[in-house]
Amino acid sequence: MNLNIQFANPAQRQLYYTRARNQCISGGFTNGKTFIGCFKAITLLLTFPNYRMIIARQKYTDLKRTTMQTFFKMLPSELIVSHNEQDGLTQLINGSMIMWLHLDKVDENTLRGIEPNSILIDQAEETEEKVYDVLDSRIGRWDGAIIPQDLLNAIPDWPKDKQDKYIAPSYLILLTNPDTQFHYIYRKYHPDSQEKVEGYFFVECEWDKSLGSEETYEQALKRDPEWVAKYVRGVWGLSSSQIHVIAPQSLLEATPELIKRIKSH
Repeated sequence: MNLNIQFANPAQRQLYYTRARNQCISGGFTNGKTFIGCFKAITLLLTFPNYRMIIARQKYTDLKRTTMQTFFKMLPSELIVSHNEQDGLTQLINGSMIMWLHLDKVDENTLRGIEPNSILIDQAEETEEKVYDVLDSRIGRWDGAIIPQDLLNAIPDWPKDKQDKYIAPSYLILLTNPDTQFHYIYRKYHPDSQEKVEGYFFVECEWDKSLGSEETYEQALKRDPEWVAKYVRGVWGLSSSQIHVIAPQSLLEATPELIKRIKSH
């Protein structure tokens, strides 16, 4: 089936084609992050029968109202066998499955039991680092996905595991708005971070005027500079509201007695 999808901007194209295991697209509003994330997920689900994909967001109401709506708007209904909203499961006609997770209602033990091929996290900046770390450790756990024979014919050296079984591609895909430079996404992914993990893919994008009205874009530019930098330009950094001035009278002299008291309590 040809979905006839075209990329709206270079960032979408880069995310779609990257083969890095860990990948992130970052930007403000109106640049198609959720769209391209869902499109990549649909491509994987339809290309590889029995593929398992987790699509997650911090809150269920947001997952249902935004991410899920975008996904089902793109996926032809005739490809869906069943969709159980209560259990958070969608089954496709080729055996592929989507598991919908809202991360504010799961614990680490629950996450350790999941076995997906890939995971897509929308609004990833809302999630905790410890949850991210557990999800990252679960990527590629499902080995039941099928590699179509035409791909094996086209790529004779398709990768195999230690049991000589063909491996389906597995990714952790983050869709995020900018936050501070102390956020785990900035530390692990941003090219300006001294802690950036080697091999992690990161692409930034600004507000794409082609995806919305010119009037809305012009109104957005009239907001305060900090809002524009974050939600229009897609810039990461510390908010000025988080910089506190310490009054001199609140400072305590570091006497031996004070240090002893702090240590004992």
